[in-house]
Amino acid sequence: MPVFRGVYSFSETDDYVHVSIGDAFAEGEWSTLESVLRDLIGQLLQSKSQAVLLNLSSLSNTNSAVVTAIVRTWKRIAAVGGRLVVFAPTEETRGTLQLAGLHGRLAIAEDARDALHQLGLSRTARLIRRETMLLKWISPIAAAAAVVSLVAMLLSLSPPERQSSILFVLIMSAAIASGGGWLAAVREIGAFRNLSRFVSATGVVTLITAIGQWSI
Repeated sequence: MPVFRGVYSFSETDDYVHVSIGDAFAEGEWSTLESVLRDLIGQLLQSKSQAVLLNLSSLSNTNSAVVTAIVRTWKRIAAVGGRLVVFAPTEETRGTLQLAGLHGRLAIAEDARDALHQLGLSRTARLIRRETMLLKWISPIAAAAAVVSLVAMLLSLSPPERQSSILFVLIMSAAIASGGGWLAAVREIGAFRNLSRFVSATGVVTLITAIGQWSI
């Protein structure tokens, strides 16, 4: 059920919180707006989820106080590990946010569907997340298999009659490691991205080496 506080509406599900603000949010004195903002942030921090959709479709009068309120809300949510996406801003609001230096820093979506996708809550985003998690496990395993196979082949640790089989495993493992690691690196951020880049590079090097051995 939505909760109304006069200048904003607030509703939540198990997955996300939806907040909508309009021009009434921008019309009062800052002292009044600051009090309302504390009330809103308090509700957000106590909600089931810290994934927040901020609906700006009804906001046409975007002044510095509104920008300050948005930034404070965004930073408080981020401070507790949450995520905030604003969506459906008017052209004027989008321009004001850009002038405030928030373009590229604050997540902005065209509509609620796009906002849910950016939060990783859409069906497509959930599927991509599961695929990325799978790649994060498969790619390092494939890279390890490729390296072990390469070492075994170069050091002649396996019977000669099995060399072709080992070479086939090596090439397949290296291909999976290079491709899967690259895709995971594109989708991931932070330390996992760097790890995926390393896995991909390992796969590429072993693949090139394996192809060279195949031609011998």
